[in-house]
Amino acid sequence: MDTISDVVDDQKPDYPQAFPPLPTSSRPQETTTNMKWGPSALPSIPSSSITQVFHVPMEERKFGRHGEQVLGPEQQQAQVCKEVMQKTNTTIEVSSTKDQTLTIMVTGKKDAVAKAKRLILIGLQKQSAIELPVQKEYLGAILGRGGKSLQQLELTTSTKIKVIGEGPIVNIRITGSRDKIDDARHQILVLVDQQEKLAHERLNISKIYHPFISGPNGSIIKTISEKTGARIHVPPISVEKDEIVVSGEKDGVLKAVKEISAIYNEKRRKCKTVSVEVKKSQHKYVIGHRGQGLQEILELTGVSVEVPPSDSNSETITLRGEQEHLGNALTHVYEKANSTISEKVDAPVWLHRHLIGKKGENISKVLQDMSKLHVEFERDRDLIILEGKPEEVQVVKKNLQKFMKNLVDKMDHIEIKINRRFYKQLIGKNKANINAIKNQTGTMIYFPSDESSEVISIEGDSDGVKLAKEKILSLVKKWENERVKDLVFEQKFHRRIIGSKGSNIREISAAYPEISINFPDPQSDSDVVQVRGPKDDVDKVCSKLKKIYSNLIESNHVEEFSVFKQFHRNIIGKGGITIRKIREETNTRIDIPNENSGSDIIKVTGRQKDVKMAREKILAIQKELANVEEITVSIPQKYHNRLIGSKGKLIRSISNDCGGVIIKIPDGKTTSDKIVIRGPKDDIKNAKAMLLEIANEQELHSFTTEVRAKPEFHRFLIGAGGRKINKLKQNTSTRIIFPTQKDEDKELIVIIGTKENIEKTKAELEDQIRELENTKEETISIAPKYYKRLLANGRQILREISEENGNVIISIPRDNASDKVIIKGSSSCVDSAKVKLLEIVDEIDSMVTIDCQVSQKYHKNILGVKGCNIQQVVSDFKVDVKFPNKSANRQKNLPNGGAVDDNDPIKTDIITITGLPANVEGAKEAILSFVPISEEMNVSIEYHRSLIGVKGRDIRAMMEKYSVNISVPPADQHSDCIKIFGTPSQIEKAKSAILDRIKELEEEKEDKKKRNFQIVVEVDPCHHSKIIGPKGSTISKIRADHNVQVKVPSDKESNDRKIVITGYENEANAAKLKIEKIVQDLENQIVESYTMEYRIQRNISRLPDIREITKDRKVSIKFSKDQENNNVEITGLAENIEGAKKDLDKLIETEREKIEEKELLSHYMYKREERQDHQSSSRGRNSKSRGYVVRNAPWDHSQGLSPPSTTDTQAFPAFGDSIDSNGPNSNWGPSQNTALSGRNIQDY
Repeated sequence: MDTISDVVDDQKPDYPQAFPPLPTSSRPQETTTNMKWGPSALPSIPSSSITQVFHVPMEERKFGRHGEQVLGPEQQQAQVCKEVMQKTNTTIEVSSTKDQTLTIMVTGKKDAVAKAKRLILIGLQKQSAIELPVQKEYLGAILGRGGKSLQQLELTTSTKIKVIGEGPIVNIRITGSRDKIDDARHQILVLVDQQEKLAHERLNISKIYHPFISGPNGSIIKTISEKTGARIHVPPISVEKDEIVVSGEKDGVLKAVKEISAIYNEKRRKCKTVSVEVKKSQHKYVIGHRGQGLQEILELTGVSVEVPPSDSNSETITLRGEQEHLGNALTHVYEKANSTISEKVDAPVWLHRHLIGKKGENISKVLQDMSKLHVEFERDRDLIILEGKPEEVQVVKKNLQKFMKNLVDKMDHIEIKINRRFYKQLIGKNKANINAIKNQTGTMIYFPSDESSEVISIEGDSDGVKLAKEKILSLVKKWENERVKDLVFEQKFHRRIIGSKGSNIREISAAYPEISINFPDPQSDSDVVQVRGPKDDVDKVCSKLKKIYSNLIESNHVEEFSVFKQFHRNIIGKGGITIRKIREETNTRIDIPNENSGSDIIKVTGRQKDVKMAREKILAIQKELANVEEITVSIPQKYHNRLIGSKGKLIRSISNDCGGVIIKIPDGKTTSDKIVIRGPKDDIKNAKAMLLEIANEQELHSFTTEVRAKPEFHRFLIGAGGRKINKLKQNTSTRIIFPTQKDEDKELIVIIGTKENIEKTKAELEDQIRELENTKEETISIAPKYYKRLLANGRQILREISEENGNVIISIPRDNASDKVIIKGSSSCVDSAKVKLLEIVDEIDSMVTIDCQVSQKYHKNILGVKGCNIQQVVSDFKVDVKFPNKSANRQKNLPNGGAVDDNDPIKTDIITITGLPANVEGAKEAILSFVPISEEMNVSIEYHRSLIGVKGRDIRAMMEKYSVNISVPPADQHSDCIKIFGTPSQIEKAKSAILDRIKELEEEKEDKKKRNFQIVVEVDPCHHSKIIGPKGSTISKIRADHNVQVKVPSDKESNDRKIVITGYENEANAAKLKIEKIVQDLENQIVESYTMEYRIQRNISRLPDIREITKDRKVSIKFSKDQENNNVEITGLAENIEGAKKDLDKLIETEREKIEEKELLSHYMYKREERQDHQSSSRGRNSKSRGYVVRNAPWDHSQGLSPPSTTDTQAFPAFGDSIDSNGPNSNWGPSQNTALSGRNIQDY
């Protein structure tokens, strides 16, 4: 029989049930099939956010060092993190360990985390930089397309990488932390090594053989590429290029080139051609969709079909292939050409929409089941084009013609021309008018979409079409007799003219129903109101609208005046009673500024007399409340603008300085000199004194004098573009005011400035006027035939004569109406200009015209860029050069269609030169010097590719610079001859440039030869890793210092002792000596064993101090990985090892003290916990409740288990300590430890 205690024990929950273990990564958790809720049927969705943790050692931190408690660096650190979080939309937490190492945790999207990590390390970690020399030809692989590879490398390594320098070898600058720099440098060197193994070949193969090499749909090229691993690029059919490019690893490229060359040689030997004539319209059916027809013939017969381009008029199709297959291919070509035909069907444009039907319903019926047949309705043409199989095209053509006949029998169509200005009225609001006509007549009416057309189409039954036409024409006739009148009303009054909810306009419309009144859009700036309708009604409506407008204007007189801000409350009154009373008595609208506003302006609107009454009432209230006075100061109006200042700043400043007095200056429309000042008595006195003081200052600098000159002299005094008068103003520091069109006195010139300056200016102007008064006007007779020459080039000849002869005025009659030429100016200048003008006329008389025959294709060369060449000839030789019209024709002037003599010059080749006999021959020689010629130049074929440059860039630049055309022979011709086409002078410059470039290439070739000097150093493989250094640092430094390439055998070649150095001979030898020195130092090193407890090894192995010891003492320290082994290996020179041992002794002593202190602390903590357990158990015995009890717990003594000890570092590890994963599990089960450390960025 069970006891009560047994029953109670049975009711206790089992420990694994009450506290189920967490799943571990080592063993997947079994799925329970009988779960209460059941397993989830939905697949788990992985989180798009990731978390990454990284560290910044104390010695590499940018802000703050060990032991510092300064707020500044932490604020800077927090600011950096805050900015990065904003830029990358990530969450960043930062914490600091005991050794001052920063631990940074970043959470966010994957790309954002990578970017944030890079920015944080740049901001918080000390940055250093190195430069890595790389050959320029490898930059493409490092940068990637659009620089994406370089950007990705910067993200992954958290560095900044920049390419600097020019030439065959460039430097790559890497900036970042030391370890990240090493990582980036390693990845770049890997890319460089990969590029050194690649090859690139260009095969010059005629385009006609490309289809045989590509194969049907590129099958042969694909096979070769898969077999050899090379990338093969064959130009598309549309590109006229005889070149196939093969790239990839060297072995694969060689194999691919060999196979391609074999196919090419075989086809060149065996291929024959056959040409056939096929209609141009059928070519597209032979080609097929995206060239599939040609590919199909090539696959079936092995024959290439060449179809002329679409812009060519040729109808010849060429078949190329082996003789026995040409016949079969020809059959396929004819089959495809005749498989589809094209037919045209005449159909009026207006019928097209009816033939198509609603949503294509009618055309679908016509086509029946022939869905592959193509029907095209020509826009704006009476034509339908059918394309498809011959039998289907004929059937559809008959069906279309039959359907069109039925439509024409049932429907009628007419077109009427209506002026577009009536379209809006004809359509009506929301299409009301046009829809009414459509519904009444049962027709369809179409307006033109083209703005240049005025033709309206009407379609429907015959009677309905006629009726619709009559209705439209009658409406248009009625509108043509209407009158339209425009009234100009200020837009702000439009809404009030319309009335509340349109009451005024409705009233007018009811009285005059045929009148239309159109107001402009409120968003526009227009003030024009349009009235349309019968003439008498329009006049009456306009009178009504004008009356309404005049009433509005009269009742909207506005006055603004200032009232001291402190009296606004009194003017409003309690509850607004005072202001309401004024409004009612004067029938005005009074606007008072808000109490919080800085303005003291009160605005009154209404009839003019009412506004005046309201103003007086308000000012009377102010006068009663304060000792306000008003005085008037007389200051000449010419000083008013200066008193106001820029944008009223000066007058506002005076008002503010004098207690806010009100200063009213007359506007520019009046001639009053009175300035009114209103305010407290003392304040207005101060304001008056300040105004008078400023006016007196202005008066000292505002002396005025006057000069009189005839209006016709003014433009001579001012000069072209005001240059003459502006120079005088600048020299004398005065203002000179000439009369305007509005001034009554047209002779008065006013001068303003200091007394001394205005006298000087006046004297200068009077001298000029006296000189002008002595002017002379003379008329000479010159035949109108000379006018064209005199007025050529923007009156250049006349302008030069005028400038040389005291700026005389030379007037030539317009339209050759007279032979009288007038010269006006001072007497001596007029005589001189007359002589010069007659001399030029004599020169024009003695001019001759000669012909210079140059083929029209060279005229562009003679003209030069924007006509620069011919302009230079015209300027140097003072001649006129005329080029023939391009459309000139030899046959134009042949009488009765006579034959052309081959010896006769072609008119389009004749350039005419007109000038003095001595000049025209020189001009002709100069023109002929611009005619291009061709010269040959021998350049070794090995330099051709370098001359051309990447994708022809260098040769194009040379041609553009020297305005020549340079032709380099193809590589398969093995020719050294380069042809240069251009003018003789430009050819010489181009030849000189080519020779200079060849000299550079020879120097580069010699330099490359020197740079490829190789030397071999034999080194024991065991030293290779030391020569390479940590992350390649040692070998990279040797490469950078001596600008050499050092190739060390890989791990796979472990028996290879040879290290190859490539570079300049002296640098290679220096690098060799450096490597031998490293090897000698390594061979002199010894290995010593040093005893150190394993627990101390584990603690100090990761300390920065160890790195400092190895760096300072130049030794390497290897810690044991076995817990039973207490030996540490130290490698280095004997004297360095002794120093390292002493440093380790100090470090061990410090670490041992820390461990002992920690153990002592944990001992006391454990004792306290034991006492607490004892007390809690005592309380438990005395209490009735035992709390929450479970069976089979790890501490249950009945199971033979005991609680774990808190001193056990395996069961209770300290934060930051490493845990031996191979150690035995504690009594608490497998460790599920997740250490979370750090504080949020907000803690800063």
